[in-house]
Amino acid sequence: MPDLTVNGLRGSGIHEDGIKAMLQRPLVVLLGTADTDPKQANLRRTPEAMAQGLASHSGGYGTELHRFARGQNFYATGQRQAAALGVPPAWKLETAVGVGHVDKKMAPFAVAILFGRHAPIKKESGTAN
Repeated sequence: MPDLTVNGLRGSGIHEDGIKAMLQRPLVVLLGTADTDPKQANLRRTPEAMAQGLASHSGGYGTELHRFARGQNFYATGQRQAAALGVPPAWKLETAVGVGHVDKKMAPFAVAILFGRHAPIKKESGTAN
């Protein structure tokens, strides 16, 4: 997580100035909206990973344990940190609507973002995913 908590960068040697610099670098957090299976075989389940669910209203971490929630929380934590540290965040949140944890289906969204086309990608009729 982009903060200095135990589940973030505490103990990494990175300090506040490093976090400020990180938050001001362009980063696209691309999440698949259907990457919501908390029992997916390759989902990390370490205590640190499990603590990365959606942010609670109190600013701590919540209990949603799938990648989509973790990604949303990662982005939201970055936004909160930027505000708390008084720096303009350069991060953007993008979603691949209806896509789960499938590289082949995420790739077209990433290509569209990298090459400047931010419109949703529509599946052409008769094509395979």
